[in-house]
Amino acid sequence: MDEYILRMVPKPLGCTYLTERSRMLHLGGEQPMASGSKRLIYTMPRNPELVLKIARKKNFAKRLRRLFRKSANAADAYWCRKIHGMIPDCAFVPRVLGFVCTDQGVALVEERIRNGDGTPALQPVEFIRRFGRLPAVRQAVEELFDFLARHHVVCNDISEQNILLRHHKHQIQAVVVDGFGDNHLIPYPSLSSRMNRRKLERKKERVLRKLVEATPADVMAQDPTKR
Repeated sequence: MDEYILRMVPKPLGCTYLTERSRMLHLGGEQPMASGSKRLIYTMPRNPELVLKIARKKNFAKRLRRLFRKSANAADAYWCRKIHGMIPDCAFVPRVLGFVCTDQGVALVEERIRNGDGTPALQPVEFIRRFGRLPAVRQAVEELFDFLARHHVVCNDISEQNILLRHHKHQIQAVVVDGFGDNHLIPYPSLSSRMNRRKLERKKERVLRKLVEATPADVMAQDPTKR
């Protein structure tokens, strides 16, 4: 698979450029493993430990608006590379390998987040519905947001849908896999760590509320913090 991956070179303002052409990766009739409002997520052919993030095809009006915004793939690539450059083997964000040309468009290549037993990591709401453990999930989410605020990581749209929970034995680790970047006309979160922290605090409270709402009543009754 390495012959498909394109090298990334960071440029001023966090832009990322493709510097090599490579053989195109044909996804053929592959179905996305997940989808969001902006991107489709595919499993890398012949390497299930990697995922491909490909921007959805937009109509003309949406493409015009995107001229004024950095793409989600570029933002992910910039922030994940920056964080791993500061903190090698950081567990709060996935590793980014580069970009690859596919017949569906240019894709960002990331590691797939898995649990200790090799199963795919779940979003927090789905994790709670299956396993409960609300206090442990809450703590993992709070640790993630504290990390983002402490290192001034800017997230435009971080929600419970952009977080995966990786667990091994009794340990739960929250990983943010989407929502990086600053789409404000005046990028105040990027300019001010204090304002970024306040924004992250609001996002964290929203995520925690969603987790409580998703928790079954019998599990909630066992949570001493909600009695």
